[in-house]
Amino acid sequence: MEIAKTSTLLLVMREDGTLIYSFPRREEDERRRGLLSALISSIIALNREALGKVGDRISIKTDYGSFYFLRGSKAFYALMTKEQMNEEKIFSVLDHLAKGVDNLLPEGEIIIIDDNLIKSIEEIIREIFSPTELKDEEIKKLLQSLFRDIIEKTGKVPERLKAFVKEALFPVLVDRAIIIKEKNPMKRLILSQCTGSKDVEEISEMMGIPLERLMAELASYVRKGKIIYRVGYKLAYK
Repeated sequence: MEIAKTSTLLLVMREDGTLIYSFPRREEDERRRGLLSALISSIIALNREALGKVGDRISIKTDYGSFYFLRGSKAFYALMTKEQMNEEKIFSVLDHLAKGVDNLLPEGEIIIIDDNLIKSIEEIIREIFSPTELKDEEIKKLLQSLFRDIIEKTGKVPERLKAFVKEALFPVLVDRAIIIKEKNPMKRLILSQCTGSKDVEEISEMMGIPLERLMAELASYVRKGKIIYRVGYKLAYK
């Protein structure tokens, strides 16, 4: 069963957080594997009732992308993408994937994740799906938006994720009319990003200016009470 090629992050994992397979294939470092495991297992835990039996599924939409989760008989299957896709087709793909991969997995708790298992999973994927690789920066943004969705819904950092987050400063422009009054184009662009949805590091990276310079530009507005900082949390990849 084919659907249009799309850039995705595809994960197969156990409920306990054991990551069985991921696409794009990467030589994941231990922290990244741990972060992926903690994030997805937190989603599963928060949606335990909705994902309580085989075949149950949920979708989560954020400002950056969409996330689809399906419970198989022996694993959970997650597909993440920043593109607009037909939800029913996505779940049809995940359902076919689950039926094929579940048959490869042993009944017990111990799974030997070797080259043979990976190759078998990839053969099943090629039969039903044509994913293309997401860039690392896109994956980070997708995961960050999923993390923020968790925070917005629960108001706290899940226990499993506490080792993978750090505090961050989110600037909020008190009066948006200031943007129109500002004559400097660079400052207008900076101010337009101060919505509370991006932290200072994200704004710095997005605009391609050093963090120290950004903080200096924001400082005068902070002193005048035009910008306030909210302390929040973000995923820490290092």
